Amino acid sequence: MGILWFSAIPTLVVVLLVSGFAKLKSPASTDEAFASLQVPQALSAPVFRRGLPWAEIALGLALLITWGWVHTLATLATLVLFVAYLVLVAKALQRNDGASCNCFGEWSQAPVSGSTLIRNYVLVAAALVAFVGSFTAAATHFSWIQQLGGSGWLYVLSLLIPATVVAAILWDSLRSDSSSTTTPLGWGASSSAGAGEGSQPRSDDEEVLDYLREPIPYHSLTKLDGSKVTLRQLVHSNAVFMVKLSPGCGSCVMVMNQWESLAKRLHPIKLQAVVADPNTIPAELSGHDPAFIPQPLIDENNDLSNLFEQYGTPWAVVLGADKLLAAGPVAGSGAIFEIVDEIEAQMQEAAVETEDVQS
Repeated sequence: MGILWFSAIPTLVVVLLVSGFAKLKSPASTDEAFASLQVPQALSAPVFRRGLPWAEIALGLALLITWGWVHTLATLATLVLFVAYLVLVAKALQRNDGASCNCFGEWSQAPVSGSTLIRNYVLVAAALVAFVGSFTAAATHFSWIQQLGGSGWLYVLSLLIPATVVAAILWDSLRSDSSSTTTPLGWGASSSAGAGEGSQPRSDDEEVLDYLREPIPYHSLTKLDGSKVTLRQLVHSNAVFMVKLSPGCGSCVMVMNQWESLAKRLHPIKLQAVVADPNTIPAELSGHDPAFIPQPLIDENNDLSNLFEQYGTPWAVVLGADKLLAAGPVAGSGAIFEIVDEIEAQMQEAAVETEDVQS
């Protein structure tokens, strides 16, 4: 058990420290994770959300430098923490709503998957080994750091175990999801706002970006009255910022709570919601002026999600008025807000350039 304990401690320490510092760097990602994973309200107060990264860092350091009953308490707290993470991830995976654990802040925004669940099982197992190992004679009298100096080649060799585990964990958590990346925001001759005549000549770089953009797929969505509309028909006058949403998705709620604000920021680009079930349309998407915010469209059988290979929610794609994909698809509320920021900045820059030309 001594060797296993010696291997488990650095595994937990690296994960806790990286996770804690990443969450400190991006508090918004922690807020998103609490909403996305549907953490119980009693545990999602600001004091818990802001205290979590500090608790992870403190636990990581405690595992390294403490011994005896203090070390046992540190390993027990770590075990409880990772069991809680495991339960939240398992429930999110069961809901299949595209939730992201944001376990390493903004570095890990991919939706939870089977590999995420396996990763958490591994961490729970490591925490359990650390807890049981804390009762051994070595852990009772000496900290992990103290034992590192005189452990011999066997203990050094045992470090290969945590190195392998940590590498696999970080690779899974920090993996770049190709479905969550944006394409360059090149709006083409007919801009994202639908501007065509009077637009400024484009540079060679912009021409290259246009060449790389793909045509909008031939696909139909269903209106609330049962009629069909194609993706290309949606952009007959303006570009469309299309967002697929689900009523039970924590990340979706974060997007829907800002629906009117997003529509104003994107105007004249149309903000278009898409849902899977016409009978469960969230209240946040209803009651708007259809001339400003169109009614939600229905993605029957999730065909649109399958077309863009997006299997969770929320996700978004920008359909250009030139019948080309302008950006996306991107997955997760953080990525959606980021692309809105980019579009808004580009439109403001274009407006300034237009004023300069006119003056």
